[in-house]
Amino acid sequence: MKFEFRSVSYMFDVLPVIDSLSMVFPEHGFTVVEGAMGAGKSTLFELLLGDKLPSQGTAYINGQSTKVMKLSQRRELRRKLGIVRQSNAFSHHYTIEENIMIPLFVCGMKENESRKRTMDILSEYELSHLRSKFPYEVSFGELKLLSLIQATIFEPDFLLADEPTIGLDSKSSDVFFDIVSKYMPEKKGVMVFTFNRNTFVKHTDALFELVDGNVVKVQHSKKNEE
Repeated sequence: MKFEFRSVSYMFDVLPVIDSLSMVFPEHGFTVVEGAMGAGKSTLFELLLGDKLPSQGTAYINGQSTKVMKLSQRRELRRKLGIVRQSNAFSHHYTIEENIMIPLFVCGMKENESRKRTMDILSEYELSHLRSKFPYEVSFGELKLLSLIQATIFEPDFLLADEPTIGLDSKSSDVFFDIVSKYMPEKKGVMVFTFNRNTFVKHTDALFELVDGNVVKVQHSKKNEE
């Protein structure tokens, strides 16, 4: 998927959180956007998704302006886009299994096939004991991994993830990268927003830093240098 900003600004009161940003974001590989707490990473994340609209300038997804995008176009794009938010998107009215199956239903997969795929991946990562639980019965770290499974199980073209490893221990972080490498190969795209690049450095193809409302490129293909 192609994300492009042309002179995009986003104002909070009178202060620019994102300030006249123009760039084309990487379409493939593993991209990391690092920024301090409060630097505007989540705002940038939501602008890329189209959940927020620029105060000035234009944001594009696959050549379509988010300002004029129709609801039907948004729904079609979301079928190709995996999303991991800081707060999980699970409904407390459904079990973990049912929540993970939802994006498969949206993509048109039949119930039996959806249930089998869900059970297979939960078993693979030793999470099948959670299938009948509700989100409020599951730990924060487990919900982080389950959110990633929900976002990648339908094999999207691109994954956007906002602080996806906060609250994960080293073992769970390894599971995170295993899931990403399996369901999001390099021909697809992954963009992670984080305050700590060190967790991702071995996997990073391109690293950017969010400073004073602008995105600055720090390095490229670090993992290929090691």
